[in-house]
Amino acid sequence: MIRLKQLTAKAVMAAVMLYTAAAAQGPWTSGSTEATLSGGTLTIRGTGPMADYSTNSPWYGERASIVNVVIEEGVTSIGNRAFLNMGLMYSAALTTVTIPNSVTSIGNNAFYNCNGIASITIPGNVTSIGADAFRNSGLTTVIIPNSVTSIGNNAFRDCINLTAVTLSQNLTSIGNSMFEACSLLTSITIPSSVTTIGTSVFRNCKSLASITIPNSVTSIGSEAFRGSGLTSVTIPDGVTIIENSLFLSCSLLTTVTIHNSVTSIGNNAFNNCKSLTSIIIPNSVISIGNGAFSSCVSLASATIGSSVASIGNQVFMSCTSLAYIEVASGNTNFNSENGVLFSNNNDKTILRIYPAGKQDAVYAIPSGIDSIGDYAFQGAKISTLIIPSSIMAVGFAPFDGNRNLTSIISQNPVPPAIGAVFGHGAAQNIGLYVPQGSIEAYRSQWETDWDKFKYIKHFFTVTFDSQEGSAVSPQPVGEGNKLTKPDNPARSGYTFAGWYYNKNGECNGFGFICQPTSLDEWDFNNDIVTKDVTLYAMWESSSSVFTSPRANSSITPSVSVRGRMLNVKLPSSLQAANLQIRMIDMRGRTVSNFKITNGIHNSFSLAKIPAGRYIVEVRNAGKRVNSTPVVIR
Repeated sequence: MIRLKQLTAKAVMAAVMLYTAAAAQGPWTSGSTEATLSGGTLTIRGTGPMADYSTNSPWYGERASIVNVVIEEGVTSIGNRAFLNMGLMYSAALTTVTIPNSVTSIGNNAFYNCNGIASITIPGNVTSIGADAFRNSGLTTVIIPNSVTSIGNNAFRDCINLTAVTLSQNLTSIGNSMFEACSLLTSITIPSSVTTIGTSVFRNCKSLASITIPNSVTSIGSEAFRGSGLTSVTIPDGVTIIENSLFLSCSLLTTVTIHNSVTSIGNNAFNNCKSLTSIIIPNSVISIGNGAFSSCVSLASATIGSSVASIGNQVFMSCTSLAYIEVASGNTNFNSENGVLFSNNNDKTILRIYPAGKQDAVYAIPSGIDSIGDYAFQGAKISTLIIPSSIMAVGFAPFDGNRNLTSIISQNPVPPAIGAVFGHGAAQNIGLYVPQGSIEAYRSQWETDWDKFKYIKHFFTVTFDSQEGSAVSPQPVGEGNKLTKPDNPARSGYTFAGWYYNKNGECNGFGFICQPTSLDEWDFNNDIVTKDVTLYAMWESSSSVFTSPRANSSITPSVSVRGRMLNVKLPSSLQAANLQIRMIDMRGRTVSNFKITNGIHNSFSLAKIPAGRYIVEVRNAGKRVNSTPVVIR
C-alpha cells in the first residue's frame, strides 16, 4: 500500500491500463445490448436500443480506462448519458467512437464533456440527435446527414475547437444554444428547410463573420447571434420580429439590412454593436424596444420608418457619433427637426431624443414643445440648453451624463413639473437661469431638482436688428455669460460687417439706420451680457459702392466709393455752397473734410486716407442729410 501511494499519477494510469488489457471487464447490460471493456476499448453489441440513463451508465466507474468506443451493427440507439464525462478532465480521454449504420438516434448528453473526440461520423440512418449530445466535445468539424430531422438544444454548445458544420437539408429548426460559444466556428450553411432558429444558437461564436439566413426562416430567437463575429447581416423576408438582444455586442457588425416584413425590434436588439455606422428602419416597423441601438458608438445616422408608433427608452443611449435622426414622411407619431427626434402624444409634443453626436454648443428647444422626455439629452455635448416657456414638464434623467452642460435657461416664469432630472448625476456644475422676478419661484421647489443647481440667476435677451438683412432670432443669455455668435444675416448686394451696440442706450443713427459712429462692435470672445441689449448689423457693399440705404434721392446726396475715389452726386434741390462733407473713423474722429466745388458731380481722392472702415457724412447748413459707411482698401 505504501509503495502504491508513492507511484506517480502517470504510473497509476499505466498500471490501470495494463490491468484492463490483461482482463476484460463487464459484461454490462444496457437495454437490448451488452457492453464489455477490454484493452481500453468499450464494445457495445446486440440488437436494439441501448438503455437511457438518468444518472451514470454501468461502465462510468471505468471511464478512466476507456479510450475507444465501438458500437457494433445491430444497435439502434445510443442512450442518454451513455458516455457522459469521458473527457480529459475525467479520464484517460475517449478519443475515437465508431457508430454503425443501424443507429437511428443519439440520446441526450450522449457524448457531453467528451473533449478528447476530435471527429465522429454520424451515419446516414440517424434521424435525431438529443439535447447536449456533443456539448463540450473536442469535435473540429461536423457533417450532419440529411436523414437527421431534429437536433436538441445545446447539442454542440461549447465545442471550442469546432470550425465548420454541415447541417441536414431536412432540418426544420435549430435548437436553443446549439452552437453557443463555438468560438472557432467560421462556416455554417443554414438549409432552406429551416424555419426556426432558437435562442442563443450562435451566441459568442466570435469567429463567425458571415451567415446567410434563408427566406424560409420565420423566427429567430432572442440572443441568437449575441456576441458573434458577424460583420453584416440581412434579416430574411419571413421574419416579423427582431427579438430581444438578437445582435447584442456584435462588435464587428457594420451593416444590417431589415426587410419590410419586420414589425418589431426588441429590447437591446443591436445594443453595443460598436461598428454599426447607420441604420434604416423600414416602414413596416411599428415598435422599437428599450436600448435597441444603445452604445452603438459608430452609429452616425438613423432613419425611422413611417409606421413607427412606439420607441422605448434609451434607444440611442451612448451613441456618441449619432448626429442626426431622420423620420420618414407620413409618420404621424414622430418627427425630426435638425436631427432631433420629437413625438406627438395626445396632442402633446415631446422632445424624445437629442443625438449625443451633435456638435452644437447651444441648443434652443423649439417653441411649442410641451415636455422633455425621459433621458432626452443623455450624453449630449451641448453646454447651454434653452427651454422655452411652452415646456410644462421634464421627464426622468433627461440630462444624465451631460459632462459639457454648464447652463440651462428656462424661459417659463412658472417652474415646469420635474422629477429627478439628473438621474445618477448631479447639478453642482450647472447654472440655472430664469426670467426676471422668477428666482424665488424656482428656489421654492425644494422637493424637486430645481433647487439642486449650482446657482439660480436671471437671464437677459439679446435682440438682433439686422437692418434690412435676413432675420436673426433673439437669444436668451444667462447673466454674466458670453453671447453665442449667431449665423451671419444676408442682404442682397452687401457683405455683413459685424454686430454693433450702443453703450449709452438707444440707436442714435440717421433716419432708421444705426451707424457705427454711435455704436461699438460686440466682441463675442470677451463681452458678457449684464442686461437686455440690441445689436445692430453693419453692412459693406459687395460692389464697393456704398450708399445710405434709406436715403431719399430727391433731397439726399448720393455717396459712393470706387477704389480710392469718393464720388458725391447732389440733387438739384441742394445748394453746393451750403454743403459740408467729412470722413469719420470708427471712433467718431474726423479724418478728412471735403469741399464741394461743382453743382452736381463731385469726386475726391482718398489716396492719403489709410485703408479701413469709415463713415462719410454730408451736412446741409449744419444738418446731417446723409451718413454712409464705406470701406477703403
